[in-house]
Amino acid sequence: MTRPSFNRSISLECRDARLSSDAGALLLREVVERTGLLPWLGGHLHDPRNPLFVQWPLAQLVLTRVLLLALGWRDQADVARLQHDPVVRTAASLQRGCMPAREGSLPSQASLSRLSTMLSPRAQRGRLNEALTVVTGRIYAG
Repeated sequence: MTRPSFNRSISLECRDARLSSDAGALLLREVVERTGLLPWLGGHLHDPRNPLFVQWPLAQLVLTRVLLLALGWRDQADVARLQHDPVVRTAASLQRGCMPAREGSLPSQASLSRLSTMLSPRAQRGRLNEALTVVTGRIYAG
């Protein structure tokens, strides 16, 4: 039995039963955790939103979008379909604990669209490119 470092309450086992067709989300989330991508982005991306009205932290929006893209879910509307997938919800959650992330714990398509708008200025795109370089270096450094 293996436990990922991003949420030690999760245990991974090989079984015939299928909870999700996107179990790779847990592996991707572990890579994100071990490379320190989210703290790095949090320190380098500008979040122009008023903190009083923020429902989804920038880190969770970015994590959700990265996971969905890596899993092959290119359309932002796909997130509505994945609200019922406990593996994707847990992998995209910033919460750590014994309970899997509840249904409705993924940002909506509208929130992901606003993220795209927020990350589209040249300075933000430059920081995202820099993040790829940093993460790649950390992966190869071991």
